[in-house]
Amino acid sequence: MTFTADQIKRLSNILDNAGQVILASAIIPLLLGNIDFSLKQMLPWITTMILFWWICLRLERISS
Repeated sequence: MTFTADQIKRLSNILDNAGQVILASAIIPLLLGNIDFSLKQMLPWITTMILFWWICLRLERISS
């Protein structure tokens, strides 16, 4: 299956937006003062966000 550069860029944008939503969902409880929200609970969210952004960078590199 072959993707066009435009399709790859759109997928990259979708993943980038998903990464931002994941980051917000991990940080918002901290901003609201939820002290019990520990780094251990945030780690899966942050790891997923980093994975999404890494995929976005790879897709942008492929499409250019």
